[in-house]
Amino acid sequence: MLYEGAASVAVGPEDVAITITYGMFGYHLGIAFGNGPDKAPRLVHLAFHRHLKVGDYPGENWAARVVSLPVDLSSQIVALLHGLSSTHFVVNQKSVNYGLNLLCNVGTFKTDGEYNPPADSDGHTCSSFIADIFESLQVPLVDLSTWTTNPENEAWKNAVVCALRAWAKSKHGTGSEAIAQSKEVVKLNEPLRLTPEEVAGAGSLSLTERPASQVSVTPVAKRIVAELPEVCKPQPPQQAV
Repeated sequence: MLYEGAASVAVGPEDVAITITYGMFGYHLGIAFGNGPDKAPRLVHLAFHRHLKVGDYPGENWAARVVSLPVDLSSQIVALLHGLSSTHFVVNQKSVNYGLNLLCNVGTFKTDGEYNPPADSDGHTCSSFIADIFESLQVPLVDLSTWTTNPENEAWKNAVVCALRAWAKSKHGTGSEAIAQSKEVVKLNEPLRLTPEEVAGAGSLSLTERPASQVSVTPVAKRIVAELPEVCKPQPPQQAV
């Protein structure tokens, strides 16, 4: 199997691993990273709009695979993730919008983990969040120039808009900005979508096979989806994120 239960996938002090489970829009992505020799690895994922979650790995109901990287690059991504999760979010409480404009996020993450999205960025999905972390250190997982849109992407965009509006109603104090975000998302024409299973598929390839084209990663993504029920339990829709 390409992805195994996270509890059985060791993440060393200088390792990074992509994690995948079920989510609101089909599947959901995270990233685990080493936390020193005597501490549990950490797991970070963009759960939804302005809802970055940081906790101990392996967590619950995740599948995982360590990404093949040279030790020096892997350690740099670990350092970025430490900065990202411990300083810029946990301490400074910076937030991440949930947005769909896939091509406007280049340069979002600095090598020390600083979160500084470009002016035209509308935010991230759980997938683009992970992809941009690798892109920031010039080890991209995917070649977005090969991605194409399809009619299903418009339906996905509309589902995100509905979810943002529902999020606004359920979260006191964030309603107005979540509604404003839904209005930004709905403006996007012909959205490209980078799915969790595509990012997970690219992360399972060797370094020489990346950045992966959409055509090359599609069969790998399908295999991950087919194997996931053997590893993770589907979540009730109202609990998925």
